[in-house]
Parts: sequence; C-alpha cells; structure tokens
Amino acid sequence: MVDIITRAELVKDISHLPTQKRVLGMQTKIFINSIEVSEDWFRLTPRQREIVADVVRGFSNREIAGNNHITEQTVKDHLHNVYLNLGVRSRTELVSRIFGLRFC
Repeated sequence: MVDIITRAELVKDISHLPTQKRVLGMQTKIFINSIEVSEDWFRLTPRQREIVADVVRGFSNREIAGNNHITEQTVKDHLHNVYLNLGVRSRTELVSRIFGLRFC
C-alpha cells in the first residue's frame, strides 16, 4: 500500500534537507544532495523519513536518537519497521534502495 500525501506535506517532511524539486510535466522529482530519491521514499512515514535522512547522513543510532529527541531503542524500532517495509537488511541496502541504486 502506498500512502498518498499532499505536496505541502512532502515539502514540510523534507524541508530541512538540502533538496531540489524538479517538475517535469506532471511529475515532481525529489533530490537529496543532488541525488534523486526513489518512490520508496514516499512509502515511509514522516518520522521514518527523518530517521532515514539521518542514516543517509551517516549518523549512528545514538546520534539519530539525540537529533530527534527519542531513545536509541525507538530509533532501532523505526529502522526495523523501515527494513521490513522496504525489504532490506542493512543500512547499506537501505541507502541504496532510497536512492534507487542497485545493491550487489
């Protein structure tokens, strides 16, 4: 199931990231650090997107917890749910999947 969010919700969710929007016809593409994110980004909840954005930046679970004012266990729970949702088993696979890269 794919969650449908409004453009305003999307912009709010990723507004703190260095992003660019490019509108091509009826499609809007989202870029983080000049890299286009895959459709999997939109399958995540807003909180999961915040956690994944910190994973992409290379933060540890402890750093992510501090940045988001949650416990380290809550970070682990969010990542567990993200992994299940996207069918990945590691941070490397997660980042590859979010950016639409093929993981070998």
